[in-house]
Order: sequence, then C-alpha cells, then structure tokens
Amino acid sequence: MTEVQITIQLPNQVESMEQLEAVIDVKGQQIKPQLFEHQLASLIQRQKAAAEDVACPECKKRAIFKGYQHRQLKTRFGPTFFALPRLKCQPCGRLFQLNSGCLADLKALAEANISPGLKQVAIHCAAAWPYRQAQQSIQRLIGVAISHEQIR
Repeated sequence: MTEVQITIQLPNQVESMEQLEAVIDVKGQQIKPQLFEHQLASLIQRQKAAAEDVACPECKKRAIFKGYQHRQLKTRFGPTFFALPRLKCQPCGRLFQLNSGCLADLKALAEANISPGLKQVAIHCAAAWPYRQAQQSIQRLIGVAISHEQIR
C-alpha cells in the first residue's frame, strides 16, 4: 500500500452549498489525474527495477534499457501522461517494451488511448444518445475529448 499526502487549498467562505459542491468537484478533478500519474509512474519504476535481466523476445539474449516512450491515456478524469521503459537487444537490435504485469495492460490501453473506465462511460452515453451527442456530453460532463469513432 502506498501512502500519498496531498495539500489542497480551499476557500474560507462559500456563498452556497452549490458553490461548495462545485469547488470540491473542481479540486477532486484536479487531483485524480495527478494521483493516477503518480501511482502509474511508481508501478512502472518497480517493473523496470524488477526487469534487470530481461531477455529479448526475438533472440532471447539480454537487453539493455534504452529510454522511454511517452504516452497519453484518456481516463474518466482527464488525460494522463506516462512513460513506458524501452529496451534494446544488443545482438539483434530489436527495440521492445516491458510486457509484464500492469504494463501489458497499459501497452494495450495506450494503443487504444482510452481507459476501461472511460470506455464504460462512452458505452453508456452511446446507448442513450447518437455518437456525436454522446461525444459532446462526455466532453461537457467529464472534460475529456474523445472522438465519436472511439465511442463506437
């Protein structure tokens, strides 16, 4: 279990419960992507550290760390950014990414660019409205821009 401490500044006075609810909602929406990115970076670093002796999937020789591939994933609470470690096989020259644990899921998700939670929201919206209207509703309600093609 990871413990994260956050400091949030809230106004001393609010005029109504509606304003208080709006302030808390905005602060919550700002925190969620930060928490997701922090925890994801921590998981990626642990996977990278555990993968000191990774074998090339092609020739089975030892690979070395070769930087990061920066990606974006759209989630229910906005876009999040992360970097997947890349490895290079010295003998055959193949570049590849770690593909174990949550990183296997992450690679597949990054290619679609949409999280399972946001996909569920899109499915529910698409069931209620035409695709373009669903897209506009998601943008307005959640603040995430996804194409109407991703909703299909």
